[in-house]
Amino acid sequence: VAGLENTLRLLPVQQRTLEEQLATARNQVQTAQLNLARTRITMPFEGRITNVAVEVGQFAPVGKALAAADGIDAAEVEAPFPVARMHTLISLVEGSAPALVFDPQRVHERAKAYGLHVRVVLEDGARHVAWQGRFDRLSGSVDARTRTIGVVGVVDKPYADVIPGVRPPLTRGMFVRMDVLARPIDEALVIPRKALREDNRVFVVDNDQRLAIRSVKVKARLGDLVVIGEGLKPGELVVLSDLVPAIAGQKLQPEEDAAALQQLLALAAGEKDASATNAGQTTGEAAGKGEEARP
Repeated sequence: VAGLENTLRLLPVQQRTLEEQLATARNQVQTAQLNLARTRITMPFEGRITNVAVEVGQFAPVGKALAAADGIDAAEVEAPFPVARMHTLISLVEGSAPALVFDPQRVHERAKAYGLHVRVVLEDGARHVAWQGRFDRLSGSVDARTRTIGVVGVVDKPYADVIPGVRPPLTRGMFVRMDVLARPIDEALVIPRKALREDNRVFVVDNDQRLAIRSVKVKARLGDLVVIGEGLKPGELVVLSDLVPAIAGQKLQPEEDAAALQQLLALAAGEKDASATNAGQTTGEAAGKGEEARP
């Protein structure tokens, strides 16, 4: 009997406690409904959804990532380039001695003066698609193992001029080639790479139609193109054929190689690729080839 009487005395207290808990729960429901009514999920830029982490009707706590998206205003392309190649390119456009130590900070500050820009190329079977972009920055450090430095280029409006099945947009994960180009060099003396012999020697046809062996100073090597700093004069005839034996003063009967001349002019004008290639993969927005100079 005493136990039942104690239970009866506690019932009003328990009832008031439950009523207070119910009122608190109702307040929480009203707050949640108000928060839900005020909730707007927006994306502050035009983009492409790449990943969705929630489903319709699923509860998402505060701080949970709902989705991931890539912006479509610009695509970033990053590729590693040998420091020596970048050094050669900057030395050509700056006109300084090749022995100058490559300074990434100086390159970043003088990118506009150098006329640095990029060209991104997608080669997928028979399809060849190119985008023009701007040089953005260099990576913060040099990879000591590969002796390369990251070059980051930006392609604005990578979804412009899309033609389904012909010209795709530049999207994440695409393997592309990136050329780094600089402003044209007004004056440069160039020869085909096969005209440069061992020990930086060049075979020249003198005024008497005889062989002259010249030692030259090479300013840069760019694929099939060699930029000469000293040792040759414009207009001199260089020998492309292998002479066995090659004896200074021997009589020659030169014949002009029109095809080699046209190829040399095309390379020097930047109409053909005179560079090495670095492959890369697109990052948050897009990635890369090698370096090209345009003497």
